[in-house]
Amino acid sequence: MSHNIAWWTDIHFELLDPEQRAFTRMLWKNSTADCAILTGDLSHGNSTLDELHDLATRFGRPIYFVLGNHDFYGTSIARRRIEATHLAAAVDNLIYLTTAEIVSLTNNTALVGHDGWGDGRAGDFTGTPVRPPDLTEIADLAQAAHDRDMLATRLQKLGDETAQHLARVLPQAAAHHRQVIVATHVPPFPNATWYNGQNSTAQWLPHFCCHAAGTVLVDMAERFPNCQWLVLCGHSHGDGEIRVRENLRVLTAGAEPCLPQMAQALELA
Repeated sequence: MSHNIAWWTDIHFELLDPEQRAFTRMLWKNSTADCAILTGDLSHGNSTLDELHDLATRFGRPIYFVLGNHDFYGTSIARRRIEATHLAAAVDNLIYLTTAEIVSLTNNTALVGHDGWGDGRAGDFTGTPVRPPDLTEIADLAQAAHDRDMLATRLQKLGDETAQHLARVLPQAAAHHRQVIVATHVPPFPNATWYNGQNSTAQWLPHFCCHAAGTVLVDMAERFPNCQWLVLCGHSHGDGEIRVRENLRVLTAGAEPCLPQMAQALELA
């Protein structure tokens, strides 16, 4: 029996006008998918949790989600993760993968995930003039925004949190499944940071690649060569696909501002 998945990313409800919001919610309500995967940037700050609750009510089937950088605006990362964890505990069909364990979608396929973060390790962090809004909108980063060394430490810690979570759950998932899907917001490899058909430049890569997560994923692909690894991510707003190893594939989904659409429909045997 097949299992159909609707994959969404970077919807950015905060950018939509009322008609666009209504259309997007209608798509969710009318979807026939068995479950949905959300890979972050659902909305801006506090409205993210309200939108999650609304989509869960409309969809009525499991929604597995991670958060993106915009979802943390207006608060701290730790606080928003606690709030998302509490929401998932209160709503039966919401599963926050960052604080969850392994999900068996089918006998053959497991799902795991973590928010991910641009951890400053790819590209030219020392020389980049890029100052993303994260540095003023997210409390943890705003405190370090004017001290490059402190900021590097905080970004690397966020990347390490993702890597540590994946290093813990992925071996367990691979031990019992032939395929493992990894949902995350930030691309884990520089050549997965698609935008307009190109990869991010050295100036943007520090904020668009979670290098620590990529290191763990390569290690897992090599340790478990009989397992197929599929990474679903967004963040850079361009769509593309890379194959890092024969058994490790990364899909980055595109996102058009003010034109929300499902990233892809996935079918599992």
